[in-house]
Amino acid sequence: MSIPGGYAIARKVLDAWVADGRPGSWAGDSVDDVRIDTGRFKYVMLRVGDGDRSKLVVRGSTAAKYHMNLLEAAKKEYGHLGLDLEPVGGGRIEHDPGMGSLSIYGYSSAFGQAVHDVAAALCVRWMLLYDATGINVSYDGY
Repeated sequence: MSIPGGYAIARKVLDAWVADGRPGSWAGDSVDDVRIDTGRFKYVMLRVGDGDRSKLVVRGSTAAKYHMNLLEAAKKEYGHLGLDLEPVGGGRIEHDPGMGSLSIYGYSSAFGQAVHDVAAALCVRWMLLYDATGINVSYDGY
């Protein structure tokens, strides 16, 4: 096998794949939908986009004292991709992988309350081995 010549369409596809990732790829595809810690912590839901496309992502960390810290960390990590990150709300998460449980509740003083049902749906899709009945959503509490 050899690489096709410079005038072949297959060569152009290969060159684009090497230069940009996959042909037709979007920078947002490299952003994980969910990244959360174990324990009790603040979380934010962010809209990640570039004007043409966007998606929602969940970020939560025990190291974040404020919801704003999560936004700043995401901007630092993904700023080089040229994507806009917009907070659409937040709250708190209690995550116990040993029990397969996740509780999503509360709100963010800075960003308002996220739609926790959407955050839960993203988490269910991300945590394939979790039973959806182990995920609890509440719009009460801080």
